[in-house]
Amino acid sequence: MNFFSNVYKKSQDFKIINQSDNYYLNFLCTSVLLFPFFLLTGPFLPDLVIVICSLSFIYFILKYNFYNYLNNNYFKFFIFFWVYIVFTSFISDNLLFSLKSSFFYLRFILFSLFVLFLIKNFEFFLKNFFYALTIVLVIVLIDSYFQFYFGKSLTGFDKPKLRLTGPFDDRQIVGSFISRILPLYLFLFLYIYKKFDLKILAFISILGILILLSGERTAFFLFSFFILGIFFLKSTNIFRFFLIITSYLFFFIIIIFSSSTLKERMIDQTLQGMGIKKYELTDGVKDYFDKKPKRGFYIFSRAHEVHYLTAYKMYLDSPLIGQGPNMFRKKCSDEKFFIEQSSCTTHPHNFLLQLLAETGLIGALFYFFILLILLRQILSLIYKTKIKNIKLTNKNLNMFILNMGFIINCFVFILPNGNFFNNYLNAIIFIPVGFYLLQREND
Repeated sequence: MNFFSNVYKKSQDFKIINQSDNYYLNFLCTSVLLFPFFLLTGPFLPDLVIVICSLSFIYFILKYNFYNYLNNNYFKFFIFFWVYIVFTSFISDNLLFSLKSSFFYLRFILFSLFVLFLIKNFEFFLKNFFYALTIVLVIVLIDSYFQFYFGKSLTGFDKPKLRLTGPFDDRQIVGSFISRILPLYLFLFLYIYKKFDLKILAFISILGILILLSGERTAFFLFSFFILGIFFLKSTNIFRFFLIITSYLFFFIIIIFSSSTLKERMIDQTLQGMGIKKYELTDGVKDYFDKKPKRGFYIFSRAHEVHYLTAYKMYLDSPLIGQGPNMFRKKCSDEKFFIEQSSCTTHPHNFLLQLLAETGLIGALFYFFILLILLRQILSLIYKTKIKNIKLTNKNLNMFILNMGFIINCFVFILPNGNFFNNYLNAIIFIPVGFYLLQREND
């Protein structure tokens, strides 16, 4: 079936006068619709799509005067942020290495606007993107469950001892992938079908169990935070909400304690990593994990704590502008920052500390500004629905879902995060922005 025949829709402020450009737009639209499938393959194909689409969008802006897509607060804000991180790269100790991360960050900003462009001008784009996400989530679900029960995925990848990789080769990101994609998926479902039904609730439950089985503790916490946030907003009384929380916790506690491997990963390793429970030393476990600090615990684990302290020392060394984007890996071995072998890694595993270390307080202020905007929108909606008793509309719930998605993807800095400048992670983070901008225009 050709999804793109006769689906192009011209608007009053938009005309394609060149037929070859129309064909090229169809190709780009197809590429973005395949984007969820490309995410299964690794970082190369998603980033290739982002690069091609962002460069092409510049071409269309210049050729057809689509400057109205740049005349919004989102673009202006992120351009300021982009200029700033490029500037910090120029004054870093390794210009070319840092500049690779900062200068090309612009592609994610433009890609989000291009997604908005496709949504507004291809009338079936939303539905087709939803179908693509559905297929991808089903692939991850089936492949990962098969790997959990049989030790090898249908795509041929062996199961690690306590984690799952599903169709992601050796990358243990099944839970992270689902928890990051789910808010956009639920937004599209509600946007298209107007209300949740039993089938989507059952699908979410199966995905939630898979996140737990994947052994990814952060992903499971974020999934729980997101789902319970929606239940809280939709609950008509506080007693029902607490009943939901109790049932939710009881259900997943039973699952955890019904499996020795799940209990080891989710409970034992968490307590051991924090220093609350001693390791039973086995081959490959380092002796220092068995030694508690005097205060009795670690922040998540000794390795995480050392990452954080190393990043903090970098921040103190240059508190205003930091060491330069993505420079943690280059500076961690410096004597003034080095603590022990865990000091050196590609990133400090925390967005906020990474921004403080690499872009300083100024870079972190950009981060906090977005966080405050999202929190203001979320708390304002909670106040209206819970205090003022204003009826919750689908538009408001849609915005709440997207805002919560951004929170769990970027702003839960009390938990470990990935690399702020990672291509793959930014591909997942920025694609919902186009849908967010659409929703803001519809408000």
